[in-house]
Amino acid sequence: MALSPKAEVWYSQSLDNSIAHYDFTAIMAMPLMEKAADPAAFFHDLVKAVEDRDATKKVVFELQAVDWRNDSAPIPSADLAAEIRRLYAMGVQHVAYYPDVPFGNHPDAAVMRAAFALKPNEP
Repeated sequence: MALSPKAEVWYSQSLDNSIAHYDFTAIMAMPLMEKAADPAAFFHDLVKAVEDRDATKKVVFELQAVDWRNDSAPIPSADLAAEIRRLYAMGVQHVAYYPDVPFGNHPDAAVMRAAFALKPNEP
């Protein structure tokens, strides 16, 4: 929705409208789903698109905890935590992930807690 100009037509969603009309809006920050050749560049472009709209405080970056393109294989907790740290380092304020499998301990709650504890204070 944030990087493709066709997203509004495909999904009837507009990042600009969501930012204007809601307190928060979640965007899918999922390089595996998007088949991004360079996940770091994907995240950079996504963060820049949000920053260009001066919406960092209103956008939740939603990560994937499983790889739906690979039979829902769990994404390693350490990899997910690294993505959270990367986003925080770029100035992102709000991060989430799904799905959560609490009875399967995926992602590992201790690893996620440590990653989320690194959230910087809001500027």
